[in-house]
Amino acid sequence: MGEYLGDRELTFGLRAREASDLPVLADTLARQQASSRYPFRWPLPMPDVDFVARSSDENAWVAHEGPRLLGHVAVGIVSEDDFGEIFRDGLGIEVDRLRSVTTLFTSIEARSLGVGRALLAHAEADIVDRGLVPVLDVLPVHAAASAMYARRGWRTVATGRPEWLPDGVADVHYLALLR
Repeated sequence: MGEYLGDRELTFGLRAREASDLPVLADTLARQQASSRYPFRWPLPMPDVDFVARSSDENAWVAHEGPRLLGHVAVGIVSEDDFGEIFRDGLGIEVDRLRSVTTLFTSIEARSLGVGRALLAHAEADIVDRGLVPVLDVLPVHAAASAMYARRGWRTVATGRPEWLPDGVADVHYLALLR
């Protein structure tokens, strides 16, 4: 995979996330947060590493250029306790057939170079190839991410206000990729 980056092409690959990647990924998440506002809650109510690697993760990948990490995405199990009920009711699909695309982010240097799209496509394929339905949640303040999801065919199933969302911020959008 590659995109032109100034005077050179950014050539990156995708591989499974390793435990040794987590400190670098947590640092990358923190460095990009001010400009992307992802994650919206900052500082996080947990260690950054625990936000990146969640107990619900089934699979996770990193984009890399050699040893340099450029981005991350995970696929997680959806539970009734989380937002499974919203999707079950909105789609008429049992929660065990849903998988969530989570913690999709890129380094500041990798923005707008196709890294996020490649990570998202990889996660989507992982879910769809297993006969499951991809879902995710996004805040409207994450306009670039919302636009990317819309271009890829993700559709809003519902909106909602989790208790952590402050007043004055638009509702969370719950999206599904139905093909």
